[in-house]
Amino acid sequence: MAVLVVSGSGSGAGKTAVGCAMIRSLPELCWTAVKSTSHRYYPGSSIWEEHNPASSKDTGRYLAAGAQYAFLAEDGAAFMKLESSFVPLRSQDCARPGFLLESNSLVPDWLLLEGEEELGLAILNGIPSNWKPSLLDCALRADALVLTGGFCCDQLPTPLHGKRVFQMLPGQWSSPELLDFVRKGLLRKS
Repeated sequence: MAVLVVSGSGSGAGKTAVGCAMIRSLPELCWTAVKSTSHRYYPGSSIWEEHNPASSKDTGRYLAAGAQYAFLAEDGAAFMKLESSFVPLRSQDCARPGFLLESNSLVPDWLLLEGEEELGLAILNGIPSNWKPSLLDCALRADALVLTGGFCCDQLPTPLHGKRVFQMLPGQWSSPELLDFVRKGLLRKS
């Protein structure tokens, strides 16, 4: 399984848009997308599976982009309930399963088997002084930073200097360079 973790600076940063661009651009992976949230959207359930690719929800956008499965999961223990869902996903007729996790707080170590690849992208925009403290930790763990919405390298906090950076123009969610970086990172062992 190839695991792509997408974190970001908040609502509107482009986490889902970048995730959808990666799913669309890497159809050789049989994608499962999970958006992690700290809010309860569906009473009585901490995990919800999207079935409608026409939905305007982020999970619907992931299905429309080509994901085979899309889930919304509350942070923490509820997210771990998804683990049992991945046993059948690993055995499906798919040469290479892909897993996209949109989260600022969860690290999918439990999901990876030996030799499987994980790649992290931090999607950044806005004013760094307004970022949640957890975002800096996510960005430090990320393999690359994707700057969106006019955010520039000279606005990066000092601890992020020296990280691999992909600058996106406003409204742009991918580039050939970013796609090549993600493809090489996730498909190294294929």
